[in-house]
Amino acid sequence: MPYLVEIAPGIHQIYIEAVREGAVSSVFLVEGERAALVETGPAILAPHVLEAVDKWRCGRRGIAYIIPTHLHMDHGGGVGALARELPQALVAAHYRFAHHVVDPVRLIAGTVQVWGENYAKEWGPILPVPPERVLPVKDGERLDLGGRELEVVFTPGHAPHHVSVWEPGTRTVFCGETLGSYLKSIRVVVPTVAVPFFDLEQALSSMDRVIALDPELLVFSQGGPCHRVKEAGRQAREVILATAEQVREAMEQGLGEHDIVAGLKRFHEAHLTPFLLSAGDGFNLEEELWLDYYEQMATGLMAFFRRQDLRQD
Repeated sequence: MPYLVEIAPGIHQIYIEAVREGAVSSVFLVEGERAALVETGPAILAPHVLEAVDKWRCGRRGIAYIIPTHLHMDHGGGVGALARELPQALVAAHYRFAHHVVDPVRLIAGTVQVWGENYAKEWGPILPVPPERVLPVKDGERLDLGGRELEVVFTPGHAPHHVSVWEPGTRTVFCGETLGSYLKSIRVVVPTVAVPFFDLEQALSSMDRVIALDPELLVFSQGGPCHRVKEAGRQAREVILATAEQVREAMEQGLGEHDIVAGLKRFHEAHLTPFLLSAGDGFNLEEELWLDYYEQMATGLMAFFRRQDLRQD
């Protein structure tokens, strides 16, 4: 049974017990006179999200906006399924990429590349949204919920169309995967590198932009709320830079992907050891991280460095 947990005044995380936390994005409900859903998760979560919305005071007709931080299947794959059941809601997406919500053929192709041909059997289909239900948004655009506004902040890097959502009333920022993912059981931020368009330079700039908002609460799509804002920001930068350096040096040594992946595992185990000790004997880093985590990180960073080298030639 899904249930709502208030993580800040008027901001709720939808907990879905059927899904292991961290495997896909959490979904959040932000309420004013109307409400917004930030993130959707994959389509298979839509019935659970709707069940939670039905428990909210205004129900389905009170949802004004659906705002995925980006359109990767595990974050925005459910936009079409939810839009069909939330008749008043507009899907807000980066203006340069909003057409992919209407015609998701390229999103589906990218999903197959990462998750395999049978992704829909496990996570549900990626469904189109009618064009009149899509709101292309620009950087700094504000969405009125009645008594509360949300501001769209462009934060590319993890994906070129990635956005964060700033709620100034509670000084909360929904940072998606701008900073990575938060392993709250050990209070550690780990990088999330998407294939194939991760951009390290943009990612670092976006991290700085999120922290410059001076939020009191970071809401990670994987990991949930984090009040340790400055520490999390420093750690996110430190770990992605060190991880990228590991990959770059391995490429210069001519190592293959298998050896680079193995090196990343060793690096993270060493880097996170102080935190792992406080997590108890039963903690397993491998279990905390999701499917093919190191493989995606290695291939995403390798693709970035190859593009960088091509630009320099």
